[in-house]
Amino acid sequence: MNAVVVAGGFASPELAEVAGERRKGLIRLGGRETVSYVLEALQGTEEVTNVALVGPPEMKPLANGVIFVHEGGTVSQNLLLGIGALGLAGAADPVLVLPSDLPLLRSEDIRGFLGRLPRGIGAAASFVRRDLVERDQPGAPYTYIKMREGQFATGGITVVTPPVAARLAELIQQLHDSRKSQVRVALMLGLGLLIRFRLGRLRIDEGVHAVRRLVGENVWADLEASPSTSLDLDGPEDYLYLRDNWERLRSSQ
Repeated sequence: MNAVVVAGGFASPELAEVAGERRKGLIRLGGRETVSYVLEALQGTEEVTNVALVGPPEMKPLANGVIFVHEGGTVSQNLLLGIGALGLAGAADPVLVLPSDLPLLRSEDIRGFLGRLPRGIGAAASFVRRDLVERDQPGAPYTYIKMREGQFATGGITVVTPPVAARLAELIQQLHDSRKSQVRVALMLGLGLLIRFRLGRLRIDEGVHAVRRLVGENVWADLEASPSTSLDLDGPEDYLYLRDNWERLRSSQ
């Protein structure tokens, strides 16, 4: 499988001030840029054959052994730029998509996700059970999705086929912009679903079915993802937690 690391865009002003860096992928933890951990995990995964890194010019020196692509204006544009650089525009095979700010990501996390991925999927996303997060990352500043089956954190590993990415570029951007607002995402999927979601009564299979209707493709939710796939750098609290617990988090993997 081929992979695209979407590393464009800027950190929030609050995160940039605390971390001393405007680009999430260039924020340093453990003496290294966070994007280097993502690239290392991908390059250690035998199932991943080619990788495109889409980001700012200052990230190019870190793109050893991968294709570097200068970023565009939006997340969906960057995804399509990465797919194009890999020569996959219009191809039917799925592409692995990762952000640049998952410093705890491991090769075994990627292999596990790919091993569970069903055939014939147009798009897929990963989720982490709250009990696993609290076991491995106690006190981590997560926002959880409440479903009837339990609570989940969103994972950073996703998959999409190039035709779906091209056809749904606008929708992908809307979902990305809304991903931290559970209400906005649910509103896109219907009022009845929103009400059940807000009450914590929505079943996972109902959510998957609603997304399938929205995108017009077979989709899949991985509910067995590792906590290492989920702790990213959205705000200063994430950075401070990672910085202050870095040695313990890395040594426990």
